[in-house]
Amino acid sequence: MQQMFKYIAIIIACGTLIYVIVTVRSCVDGRMPEDGAILHVPKDSGFSPIAQQEYRPPSLPFSRRRLQVKLPAGVSERDVRRVVTVRVRDSSGARRLSIIEARSGETYVPRDSAILGVEVTDVLSPIFAVGVRFGIGLTATPTRLSPAAFLALVEWDGWLQVPVAVADLDGLGIGGQLRIYHDICFGATHLWRFDQSTQAKATLSIMF
Repeated sequence: MQQMFKYIAIIIACGTLIYVIVTVRSCVDGRMPEDGAILHVPKDSGFSPIAQQEYRPPSLPFSRRRLQVKLPAGVSERDVRRVVTVRVRDSSGARRLSIIEARSGETYVPRDSAILGVEVTDVLSPIFAVGVRFGIGLTATPTRLSPAAFLALVEWDGWLQVPVAVADLDGLGIGGQLRIYHDICFGATHLWRFDQSTQAKATLSIMF
């Protein structure tokens, strides 16, 4: 029983480490905190910096905290997925235009003389994308955890990576994995062990 709790603790610790790596990686990618928001500074100087922040609707209906935008009739805060606010300047002065994306997929843009037209393009994942991606993580059996390195060659529909080459302390393997959150993947591999036996293992990785 103590051994089982030990492995559960190791899995939790490794999952926390992967989360920290993802967070640090996003924070150092040219972004700085500013007034509660994160400033995204594009590497291409032809694009404007963007301040990104999060908002969670209040749990209690009488709370005074509200989104600082006018919502369309029939749309509540809980129906909103994202709000993009653009500051524009024309002959009438500076003002803000808020583009509202609903969870249903609808997009709302206020009428304004500065807007000549609006187009929305949904970009889908390719059926399959060929590209080499490296990763680090763990392989696991009911009795053993091992650090591992991963090499993915193809990603299908933006969420399935097959085949994936895996190398850990016990041997080499081929398997597949599913993208479960951003670059964090969970899967399985068939391992050819260095002692000439074979073994099936679960995998958890972060891909770069």
